[in-house]
Amino acid sequence: MNPFKKIALWYRTRWFFSLAVIAGSLCLLLVLQELYSFRSGGIGFCDFEVYYRAAGRLLRGENLYREAEDGHFVFKYSPTAALLFIPFSLAPLWLAKILYWLFLSFAIVAGYCLSLFIVAPGFRENAARTNGMMLLAAIVMWPHIWAEFTFGQVNYLLLVAYTCVAWLFIRKKAAGVGALLAFTIFIKPYGLIFIPYFVIKKRFREVGWLLVFFGLFFLLPVALYRSSEFLFQQREWLSNIGLELGGKQDLLREGNHTFYSLLVRYSPLDFIAADSRFFSVLPFIVVALLGALALWIFIRGAGLKNAAALDFAFMLSLMPLAASRRLQSCCSSSSSGCWEAWKRSLPFRRLYS
Repeated sequence: MNPFKKIALWYRTRWFFSLAVIAGSLCLLLVLQELYSFRSGGIGFCDFEVYYRAAGRLLRGENLYREAEDGHFVFKYSPTAALLFIPFSLAPLWLAKILYWLFLSFAIVAGYCLSLFIVAPGFRENAARTNGMMLLAAIVMWPHIWAEFTFGQVNYLLLVAYTCVAWLFIRKKAAGVGALLAFTIFIKPYGLIFIPYFVIKKRFREVGWLLVFFGLFFLLPVALYRSSEFLFQQREWLSNIGLELGGKQDLLREGNHTFYSLLVRYSPLDFIAADSRFFSVLPFIVVALLGALALWIFIRGAGLKNAAALDFAFMLSLMPLAASRRLQSCCSSSSSGCWEAWKRSLPFRRLYS
């Protein structure tokens, strides 16, 4: 049979054809990136190096937060989050980067597969439609996926984790929802947005399990630190969260990518004087409006056959973009290595050659 006809046949009859194409493309990119960047030390993955270094320090019971030593690439997440990268820290850095690329590739394919189970439970019945939908989704999400692979970030892992939370929620696996969501909070606290939803839906078991697992995961690093050092590390983590939130209070700051800031900087509100008291109340107005919109969607969509899919899709859209990255932060002198890694990436290398 003609190879093109065979591919067309698989497209029409094998629902997993698109997932295989996505997985194969990511693995091919890994090979091309390794070959292209071999002389310069391999894949850049500057953010992954931060997690890799933090996991090694955690195993040795050392301080994770060394701003003076690490500069821009200081570890900002919780000690619990560093546990995720311990398996990678056991391998040499060059090998750990390859393993993490493969891990991300698996997570991306798993995320698409979970999305199918949530949004279109009968997706196996129409393979051509399923493959077309998945390939289109991969193209739309490509800029975010590429940003994730360029820097070795965790944003897409969080997106897949939230998708898994939605799947477990629909299947009424309260313990699984609580455990997975609790762990994501130690990486980035975006998952807190689901708690009001659980309360509105009277799914109190999920909230209870979330609290239980949050307490357990909070205490996990105590196995590697003395009590005083453990408390110091947790205080440093909370301090970093405070600094991160404090940096978002200036709505007119160029690097602020919160919804409020984008609304101010790219709308007629930009003409209001920067010192206006209006900006101090704007976030509360926006939150109130978004809360009202959320309630309207939850109530109007309650009668749908697959209402939870709509609810979770809306809540995910309220979070920061899953794979956003402020390119300017990589242009600073302290981030020159990350910027160079971006320039070396395959799609952009000709622009800087």
